[in-house]
Amino acid sequence: MNLKKFYRILMDPQETAAWYLGGLASEAEDDIDPRIFTEGKFYPSASSYKLEATRVGKELDFNFSSFDMIVVTRLVSDILRSLCEEDVQLIPVEIIGKIDAFYILNICKRIKCFDRSKSIFTDWHHDDGREDKIGHLRMVIELKIDPTKVDEVHIFRVHEWPVAVIVSEQVKNLFSSWGVRGVVYEQV
Repeated sequence: MNLKKFYRILMDPQETAAWYLGGLASEAEDDIDPRIFTEGKFYPSASSYKLEATRVGKELDFNFSSFDMIVVTRLVSDILRSLCEEDVQLIPVEIIGKIDAFYILNICKRIKCFDRSKSIFTDWHHDDGREDKIGHLRMVIELKIDPTKVDEVHIFRVHEWPVAVIVSEQVKNLFSSWGVRGVVYEQV
């Protein structure tokens, strides 16, 4: 059986001189909780958004901003639209002082595929004092997924651990061949 390969996208630790994108605001200057774009579901957005670079530095194609909200360039947006437009929302966002197009990447697909037998993790327990989280993942040290539970999908979040962004080998290879800056890949 030849299973497809998948990779977790992580911030490139070598990009130490990269800019950092701060909090998200609406056109009316209202602060927006960026976590709404990390839940793995469609967000009915009718607003215009803006961000500010809170640390000046090298601009990247793939950016993890506040609370791991993802902001991408037109290059990344075009790649994802060509492969998996139905699984993502690419919401225009103005980065104050920048002319180039940027997008909030909202990954709308979550798949139940966390492999408890191969991952290294801890769960929430009764003595942790969070009754609402008992039995849920508390920390994942090494993430592994069950690829048999993943159909023809190119980008998704792991349902049980939605902070993890997973891409297909095809997306990884396209990002690499086009020189997408700001990410590294960890096979899961």
